[in-house]
Amino acid sequence: MILGVAGKIAAGKTTVMGFLAEFGFVCIDADKIVHELYERGKEGQKKIHEYFGEHVIDIDGNVDRRKLGRVVFKDDKKLLELNKLIHPIVIKEIKKILAVTKNKNVAIEATYFEEGSLFDLVDKILFVERPASEVVMVLENDRKLDSDVSDNLLIMENKPKKIDYLIKNDGSLFSLKKKLIKLLKLGNI
Repeated sequence: MILGVAGKIAAGKTTVMGFLAEFGFVCIDADKIVHELYERGKEGQKKIHEYFGEHVIDIDGNVDRRKLGRVVFKDDKKLLELNKLIHPIVIKEIKKILAVTKNKNVAIEATYFEEGSLFDLVDKILFVERPASEVVMVLENDRKLDSDVSDNLLIMENKPKKIDYLIKNDGSLFSLKKKLIKLLKLGNI
């Protein structure tokens, strides 16, 4: 089984992935792959530099994610272009990992699971949902994003068209884990 774990930013996807790892899933973090692709000389860094320019590259030659975020999270068209540049490379890297994890339960954490992209690699999608007020608090207090950027992130991110399972992250960590265990015990995942 290959499970896609989706949710808006700061919804708790990474926490759910941690629980799935405890339950024996091989966990793949698409964002971590993006981080690696943004390093100096990597294919993603080259494409970002070419399209967005020098101002989103840090002094070490890596993509400066904060600067890039300030550009794309205020402009839907630039975000779409970023996704067109990076998603194919991420998918290629995930396919390499999946090739060596046959016959194992795998969970892929990503923001986007649309047809023609990561959606085509997963059997089911689990969506993690958190109240918007809590998301904004995490973005502004923990991640130090400006309120206009955090508000725009909430508006820009959409749920996948197809969701097989929904977990509401509206309580304690224990409560979230219990909800996930219930899904696993029911044999749904």
